[in-house]
Amino acid sequence: MASLPIDIIELILSKSSLKPLLRFKSVSKSWNALISDPLFLKNRHRKSKPSNSQDLFICCDHKGAFTLVKLKDQKLEIVQELGTQSESYRCHCHGLVLLATKYLGRCTVWNPSTRTETGVYTRLPCFYGSAGLSHDPVTDDVKVVIVFSIDFFFVYSCKNESPMLWYAEHKDGDPPIVYGQFDEKKGVCVDGAIYWVWSRHNVKKLIYFDPRIDKIKYLPMPKDAMESKMFFLADLGGFVCLRCEGRENENTVKIWIKEKGIDNNSWKYLTTIDDFGNVKMDIQSFEPQCFVGDKIVIRNKNDDKLVVYSLLDKTFEQYGEMERKCCASGLIPYLQDKTSLKRP
Repeated sequence: MASLPIDIIELILSKSSLKPLLRFKSVSKSWNALISDPLFLKNRHRKSKPSNSQDLFICCDHKGAFTLVKLKDQKLEIVQELGTQSESYRCHCHGLVLLATKYLGRCTVWNPSTRTETGVYTRLPCFYGSAGLSHDPVTDDVKVVIVFSIDFFFVYSCKNESPMLWYAEHKDGDPPIVYGQFDEKKGVCVDGAIYWVWSRHNVKKLIYFDPRIDKIKYLPMPKDAMESKMFFLADLGGFVCLRCEGRENENTVKIWIKEKGIDNNSWKYLTTIDDFGNVKMDIQSFEPQCFVGDKIVIRNKNDDKLVVYSLLDKTFEQYGEMERKCCASGLIPYLQDKTSLKRP
């Protein structure tokens, strides 16, 4: 644990119950100082209030049935059925879920907490680009973003109910579209921004949409990851998580965590996984979900089941049996957001 980034240590400690927290004070002077910090105690108290829903998640099966579940004793406990949606899950942000149909120029922003939704006409089908949801912290506006290239994308403001098709200006008036491809058909939404892995001429780069200025920017990647051939992004408990294959061994997975904040482009090395044990999984099927204590809950996309990786023991174990396969979407954090969306 001593080698973990301070943000991760603070996140793990903030989720610990009181008795283990008191024991953790004896681990080191730095831990004792952190746990004794009044600001840490205040934030922990705020997060531990009954209204907090950090242990609640939404899952979706391959038929579009959404279920509210609770992580409890290394098992998924079904809390409530949320109904079936005709459109497929794309991504989530700020307690909202983006749904879309492959070939239609329309998508839906759905609030599972209020059971309200709004339709968005995107002009071009989501299939041709990569979709994402963002949250502007300045205006408290949720935006639907579909990126077709790094300088040609669609933005819809849910607050203003206004669409915008944006492209970079060019001297002759034509959009100078920089062609490339997105490794995923959905972006990773963290801290209000949307992140993608973008490829062009066999060169991979990290880009993100800044909702404050409606622009695409480049995100520097960790130096040790630049020579890897495969990159994947994920939302790991509210952190942008980058995983890539090791240079020496293709079966090795290295993981970095981006520090919090849209403007903070620093990365912290988290861990290297070089032994998957009996778990049949590779870097492409390996999808980190969230932290539970000093462990990472991981979705195995090969079978849509969950496994747990211990950062201390560096071992895998299977998650408890689920009543049914409901992790085709991964674990979507459930927030009791009171935003009421209008049906068009």
